[in-house]
Amino acid sequence: MRKTIIVVALLALGAVAATGCMPAEDSCDVKTSGIKLELAATEEAGTAKGQAIFWTDEGRAMVLGDCGDKITVNGVEMEAEDGTVTPIVYSSAVDATGTYEFVFTRPDEDDYVSTVTGLRPAVTITAPESGTEAPRDVALAVTWEDNNAGAGDGQIAAVVTGECLSEIDYEATWTDDGEDEIPADGLSADDETASCQAELVLTREVDGTLDSDLNQTGSIKGWSVGRTSFTTIPTAP
Repeated sequence: MRKTIIVVALLALGAVAATGCMPAEDSCDVKTSGIKLELAATEEAGTAKGQAIFWTDEGRAMVLGDCGDKITVNGVEMEAEDGTVTPIVYSSAVDATGTYEFVFTRPDEDDYVSTVTGLRPAVTITAPESGTEAPRDVALAVTWEDNNAGAGDGQIAAVVTGECLSEIDYEATWTDDGEDEIPADGLSADDETASCQAELVLTREVDGTLDSDLNQTGSIKGWSVGRTSFTTIPTAP
């Protein structure tokens, strides 16, 4: 995934944005051609959420100004999650419909409509079960419901995070056939003796269609997400 998409993906999957050092650009000061828009619709456990991040085409984070700029998903206006961190994420909970229409509205311009549809089947992780103790020096078997039936690209993304691990300690792309593993010593901790709760997230992805009049360096994605937690421990007893 491209760097900017990774930012959106991590936010959508629950990671925390870093505090920004530079103030965000005001959208009112930027022509539409200079706005790069990252859009994501996420379905998880029967719920759905739309998210948007605005950038300048030079890579600076952007905030929607007070000139009438707004973004909606399936008719629901998206609000900034936290204006103190960058990039600034706009989001809204919506019904899980499988089709998500994002509309970027600017005064005196036609609406910009981007859509993602046909999200892949729900992700249900069957192992490791919540609460499992998993030694880092032993391969950890991961299984999930094999319900993809050839949809999409036949791949699933895996990410593991944990308080005693680095921010993203493990990430991989697996064949979406219901089973794989995190290899022995695939996870590491700053303190080799540390134990902590870790979270495993599996994600199926589809591409959407960005409005043709928007800057095409932006993107729109749809994610089907499943997650579980386990305890990562140093070595096997």
